[in-house]
Amino acid sequence: MKVWPSYYVYILILCILWGCASRVAPDGGPRDKTAPEVVSTIPSQQTLNIKPKKVEFEFNEFIQLKDGGSGILISPPLRNQPQALLQGKSLILKFDEELDDSTTYTITVSSSVADLTEGNLLEPYSLVFSTGNILDSLSCYGIVKDAFTGKALKDALVLIYTSNEDSLPKTTLPRYFAKTNEAGEYFIRNMKQDEYTAFAIKDANSNYLYDQPGESIGFPDMSIKIDSQNVPIPTINLSVETPKKQRLIKNSFSAPFTIELKYALTPDSIVLRGFDGEEINYNKSKESASDSLILHLERITRDSIKLYAYNSIGTSVQIDTLEYKTKSTLMAGSKSRRKQTADTSLKVTTNIDKGKLLPSSNFEINTSFPSILSDTLLTYWRIENDTTEAVIKVGKDPYTFSAEPPLAQGRAIEFIAFPGAFKDIYGNISDTLRVDFRRMDMEETGNIELLFENKGEESKGLILEILDSKKKIVYKNILQRSDSLFISELNPGSYSLRIIDDKNLNGAWDPVNYDTKEQAELVYYYSEEISVRAGWDISVEWIIRKNKKLKLKE
Repeated sequence: MKVWPSYYVYILILCILWGCASRVAPDGGPRDKTAPEVVSTIPSQQTLNIKPKKVEFEFNEFIQLKDGGSGILISPPLRNQPQALLQGKSLILKFDEELDDSTTYTITVSSSVADLTEGNLLEPYSLVFSTGNILDSLSCYGIVKDAFTGKALKDALVLIYTSNEDSLPKTTLPRYFAKTNEAGEYFIRNMKQDEYTAFAIKDANSNYLYDQPGESIGFPDMSIKIDSQNVPIPTINLSVETPKKQRLIKNSFSAPFTIELKYALTPDSIVLRGFDGEEINYNKSKESASDSLILHLERITRDSIKLYAYNSIGTSVQIDTLEYKTKSTLMAGSKSRRKQTADTSLKVTTNIDKGKLLPSSNFEINTSFPSILSDTLLTYWRIENDTTEAVIKVGKDPYTFSAEPPLAQGRAIEFIAFPGAFKDIYGNISDTLRVDFRRMDMEETGNIELLFENKGEESKGLILEILDSKKKIVYKNILQRSDSLFISELNPGSYSLRIIDDKNLNGAWDPVNYDTKEQAELVYYYSEEISVRAGWDISVEWIIRKNKKLKLKE
């Protein structure tokens, strides 16, 4: 008989014990898709005259606490978030502060709770009780939208206060609050009769305060009187405020001699000077945004440059010190491409879209850097077997050139630019460019006639924009006194219309200003997209009245 060594026996015993102690989910059977349910609470619903040190939610199954309990909402909010504990099938919230007198509290648990096995999230459940002898029963509701797009905002925080101090959302916790759903809607229950001030914010740090840069805010024009159930609150439109102070957020240098400066506010002007005081010439790229400038400097031979950037806003001037190592930047760029030939050619594009040019448009050439027409004998038109010289004209900036295509009714036109036709300020030349297109007939385009009813003086400050299916602005104009507007030569397709109510007549949309309590300028969207068809005139009636606001796009 063979005798096993004692250590084999020990290992066998340990394996058996481990198998008995391990708990695994049973195999097979349908997947659990049912969310956990609350079966009881302590205190019970709508209890009066109670100041609990803790509350307890008992569920019908074992649960897990997700996101650290940040989805547990208490209204009115407490100064300190309660401690959340799991015990068996129960969730216990322990308070470390005394609750206020004669106050109705609502504690909502939802996305923080899920079942243990499949992670099914709890449907929102609210426990309501009062520390006094009355349970407040009034309510209000409303919707929160993005001020510019008019789209409903999910997870915006609506804050309701009982006083009317200027610093309320910045320093004071609200009396009541609610989060918006996917449709931007909210409903606040168990409110006391009173007059309130309302705000809505996108709360970046979940502290129920408007205290972070980049948080958006909005508010109704008036106080809210709650004296019944289901009181409607006017739509609140949210936007991020324009920064109060100018500052340089980011700056970078890239080859060839390109500086990118991102500011908090759009500068009125920028002057670059070297440390010796000499002004540095530059061109501003067409890719620059209002607050993010891309500047192409004149060719610099020094290994490094030190600059002062003078940016002016109104009567104030801010000076920023910039320092770049130009040689190391250029070497780094070439090092990353050492295994392949560096592409030093000048990038050139045109305004041809899908091989077509609108009837009244000129052929346009755009370069990636400030450029000149290096050789006038290197650009041609070709129609079938006929070749003629293309006369290129310099555009409104050193990035743009244009040419008038030859008449060729219904025939294909080819534009040819041989290598070296264009040269940028750094000495890079363009490669061969061939573009096939044809000029469209008027019958291939469509027109929109806009009819405004009772527009009158209201046209002052109204900016009309027409956007294509890619949300690119294809037409922009300030509305005049006339009651109609005709926009011609539009490519067939879907378009949307919007009007910016430019109150301060600065030619741009302005967001909310919390300090002055100025609302974001309204943006009105036509109620549906306009389908433009070839050879058709589309008439659109749009009512603009002083006492009847246009309907914001749902």
